[in-house]
This record gives sequence, structure tokens and C-alpha cells, in this order.
Amino acid sequence: MRAGSIADAPVIDVHRLGFAGGSVTYRGSGAVPGRLRGAADTARFMLSADGPRLRVVSQRDGAGSAGPAVLSVLADAGGGELKTIETLPNTHRPEPIGKPGERVHAVRFVGARADVVTFRNIDPVYTIDLADPADPKVLGALEVPGFSERLVPLTDTLLLGVGQDSVPWQGADLQTGVLVSLIDVADPARPVERARRTIGGRGSRSNSDLTPPGVTVVRAADGRFRVSLPVTVHDGDPWPWVALPDALRPRGVRPRPEPGQNSTSSASMSSGSAIAASVHARISGIARIASR
Repeated sequence: MRAGSIADAPVIDVHRLGFAGGSVTYRGSGAVPGRLRGAADTARFMLSADGPRLRVVSQRDGAGSAGPAVLSVLADAGGGELKTIETLPNTHRPEPIGKPGERVHAVRFVGARADVVTFRNIDPVYTIDLADPADPKVLGALEVPGFSERLVPLTDTLLLGVGQDSVPWQGADLQTGVLVSLIDVADPARPVERARRTIGGRGSRSNSDLTPPGVTVVRAADGRFRVSLPVTVHDGDPWPWVALPDALRPRGVRPRPEPGQNSTSSASMSSGSAIAASVHARISGIARIASR
């Protein structure tokens, strides 16, 4: 990433290499505005190759009403140049991807569709149509509490989101536990959250956005998806000096186990799809989610 010529706005330099017969060849370079956010294993989902084209979702800091995210589509123009075919938003389609003050938290490309999560106080999930590289467009948006830090495609139309649940408090948001949700994008113009599960209380974390293996998905013989992910469970209040009203206390709080003991909880829910989660933890645990 380097500083651009306009108010030192960050610019991402993109280079394309070819691999054939054990040799590496330089194909071309281009640039897109903004920056790639998060750890390397998270940022890699913000880029996607589609034949001769490259799709990139980058974050623009201080973008104001233009929104925090910009989609760029580049193509090999020959002569060592990766040329930008189109960006989104643009003058033809000015609708922003995200709201002022939000940040890009998760991106996933699935075929000719991009799913983008932005967040500040509530989680908008945007579905973007990439079928025409010269005319990408936002198809729909879903707003739900909390946010996803990783999106995992279970099928072409069903996404598993892993991140943080949250509640509003004094104009900000308080994270209240690890959020696992099922997002149905069968109708990309009207994405729907089919089910959600919060694991642990405030202070709980999942390293699925930082660990290369991240989330493991196995489809069982009965058609159900079994998902494993690392979860660090915190059942208490990591900031006891902050006075919160009862309505904002962490949900599902359990007494902290005595040293040498384990705590176990299990629950299930159904809303078009089913999630069953079990946590076996002292400090860390594994959550297993099955959906159909």
C-alpha cells in the first residue's frame, strides 16, 4: 500500500503473476483506492480472480457519505497494465456500500456475487451482482445486530457468519459474545438471516478470522453441515467497573467454573434452518454448529 496523490489517500498496488511449467512470469500491475483491512488471512478474502479479471473490495477511510467500501474490477489490458474496468459506487450507481463511520469487516466472493459486511452500530450485509464486470451493482442489504468477521459459504446461497453480537449503549456498541448466524442469499435482493446463536458473554472471542484453518465445515451423510470453530469463552464481565443496566448485561452468562472444572452448555434453535451449538470450555472451547 502507498500514499496516493489526492490528499495522501492510501492506494493498493496490485501485481499479477503467471505460473506455468515451474516458472513465474510478470503479467502486469494496477492500483485500487483504499486499503485491505485486517490480518493477512482476513484480507485475502477481499480479492478474487475471475478468469482475466480481478475483483477487489477495499476500505476507504474518511469516505464520508460515499461509504467505507469500494469495489474495483480490473482486467489485463496487455503491455503490463491491469486496467480498472469499473468501480462501485460510481456516477451511474452512486449508492454507497456501507454507511458513514462504518468499517469493512468481512468480504466473500461466491461466483458472480460479492457479499460485504460493514459495521458500526448494526451489521449491514450487502449483496453485489458481478455478472456484468462493466456494470456491478448492489442488489440487496440485510441489517441485523452484531457483525460478521468471516463469511463462509456453505452452499452458493447459504452463508455462515462468525463474528460478534452487540447491543447499542450510549451511542456506541457493546460486544456481547461470539455470534454465529445463517444468512440466506437465495434471493440476493432480499437476504434473510435464518438463525443466529450467541456463544459466551461479553469478552468472548473466536480466532476464526485470524487462524488460517479458521472454520472447518463437513457435510454429513444426512445432508447437515457440521461446523467447528475455535472459541475463547468469557462468562463474566471483563470491564466490571462499567455500570450497565440489566437489559444490556451479557446474555447466557453462566457462573465461572472453579479451577480444574469444566463448564458445559448446549442449546438449539430453529428458524427455517436449525443451529445446534455446544460449548465445552474452561477458557477456550470448540463450538459445533449443524444446519440443514
